[in-house]
Amino acid sequence: MIHLYRSNRLEELFSVLSEKIQEPPANGSPFDPETIVIQSRSMQDWLSMELSRRQGICANVDFPFPHALVKRVYNAIEGREEEDNWLEQGQLLWRLMERLTSDIGQPEFEEIASYLAEDDSGIKRYQLAKNIARLFDKYSHFRPEMVSGWDRNPSKNWQASLWNSTITANGITHPAAVERSIRDALESGAIDFGKLPGRLSLFGIPALSPLYLKIFEMLSEHIEVHLFLLSPCRKDWQNNDSANPLLSSL
Repeated sequence: MIHLYRSNRLEELFSVLSEKIQEPPANGSPFDPETIVIQSRSMQDWLSMELSRRQGICANVDFPFPHALVKRVYNAIEGREEEDNWLEQGQLLWRLMERLTSDIGQPEFEEIASYLAEDDSGIKRYQLAKNIARLFDKYSHFRPEMVSGWDRNPSKNWQASLWNSTITANGITHPAAVERSIRDALESGAIDFGKLPGRLSLFGIPALSPLYLKIFEMLSEHIEVHLFLLSPCRKDWQNNDSANPLLSSL
């Protein structure tokens, strides 16, 4: 279960966090680093200064981004192949440029071929590959069922074909596949929890993909997970009765 703390003041959330991390985690050693998941280095700096001010020192605290923490969980799967590829967008871009060149003659790429017909400099191909890399990453986070279907049986459209030839055929790991692997490993007991922190605190993260939230929810069944959510609203909007019938229906 994820322990949720919500406030419209960051200072109040920090006060709760400061008290929580002084308690020993239910699982793990008190000498293990405290893990606070953040989404910006400015938040890390602010938390470090506030912890120093509140507790006299800020030491033995790890501040990973959500992506880095998920990769750490993935690497804790027992028996996982070390050579698994998990490419960043910048790395995937060059793979996509290569595939766009080799697959351009296929029927489903007719529209792409027309767009790149007079691209002698390669600039349009680079820009297109950059945008596709960004979209593929978003697809994997927000449409995991769709890209999983492309992994198994790509449909006859250029995006599905390009995904399959670039990612699936080369064994490239993507977030949707990582979520499946973590879920299966948790169900079968194949996660080495000795490689993971005994407690996770997600602090001040403004947005988190449903896929990553699902991973943290699954982890919360085995380790402590605390979510500190900043809600910039004067009142609790979920319990705020509105005179507007349209707003009340939301």
